[in-house]
Amino acid sequence: MIACKEKWMLSSIFMHTISQELHMDNKIYKTSFNLSANDFRLLESLAQEKNVTKADIVRQALSNFKFIEETREKGGSILIEDKNKQISKVIFR
Repeated sequence: MIACKEKWMLSSIFMHTISQELHMDNKIYKTSFNLSANDFRLLESLAQEKNVTKADIVRQALSNFKFIEETREKGGSILIEDKNKQISKVIFR
């Protein structure tokens, strides 16, 4: 699998793109949503690991989701390379 730091850096490129698109009107929107205890702990853990806010993690997830969906809509695939250089196709349902 791609090292976490590399994945985060790669994802940050896509994050920047979606960030520009979402904030073109320069407004920031406050929102709230419900998470299970497990999902909230995961969100907190990811934010701590990356030394970013929970909102940053949510924005990153949105950016990744958008990238994946756009890639799939164009007929593309998402591939993961592990430490042994073996490539696997990620299948989303």
